[in-house]
Amino acid sequence: MRWYDEQFTDDLNSGSAEQWYNEVTSAGVRQLKESDFWTTLQQRLHDWNVSYKAEHDGFQLYDEALQPREIATKSFESVLNKSLRWNVIENSRWPDPPERLPSTAPTSTQPDKEDKSYWFGPHNWLGDFPDIFRTRLIATYFDGVEYLTKRLKELADETTAAPPASKIRAAIDGYHAVHLSIFHQFEYLDYDNSDPISSAIQLEIQVTTTIQATISKMLHRVYEDWRLNGIPPGWQWDHRNQAFSVNYLGSTLHYLEGMIVAARDYGGTT
Repeated sequence: MRWYDEQFTDDLNSGSAEQWYNEVTSAGVRQLKESDFWTTLQQRLHDWNVSYKAEHDGFQLYDEALQPREIATKSFESVLNKSLRWNVIENSRWPDPPERLPSTAPTSTQPDKEDKSYWFGPHNWLGDFPDIFRTRLIATYFDGVEYLTKRLKELADETTAAPPASKIRAAIDGYHAVHLSIFHQFEYLDYDNSDPISSAIQLEIQVTTTIQATISKMLHRVYEDWRLNGIPPGWQWDHRNQAFSVNYLGSTLHYLEGMIVAARDYGGTT
């Protein structure tokens, strides 16, 4: 991370950035858990399951015991890795600043090209990284993902000032999910000067199935390595390549999950 140190004149090894990050994300979690969206979500989880079962011959939407009661945060190391990827590895304009801000936050603006905020660092992590705060809803069946996404969007429209943003993920590595961003205005101390600032942080809700969540957990380290170093080339024609097994496994299971729901709807019984 030598480039990072030089760009922001920060000594990341001193621990000051990590300490600040841990403090503000802990405060962010507390605020998110006290929000109308989160408290209402906890009340609706049972009702959604009951409604789905009534519409689908008694098949349950999810195991209620597995649904989110906590909000996780991205680790400091992962945030540094993401900064490196967005600033350098995935930046087609390198060594110039990135061309765009990926954020969908309603308060985000495109900064001046001479402004250091054009780079990603502690000064804009909370406002621009969509997955610093995250949780996951795990549906039993393939069609439960769409069902849950619709209910979550309705809940966000009810309880938040800004409309949610959603993205359907269908990656080459076989990862399938919907990522829904819920926006919450958060006040915290600025990293550079400790002044109070306000930013629209995002709670990313990953909506996926039991099978996809299991695969993602098993292969998390593999995915992290690929994000930094790329997927090994030529994997599509090399059955001995790790990427061959990993990438096609997720896609094959996604297909099978769709077939299971089709069979259930054709003639499933409880």
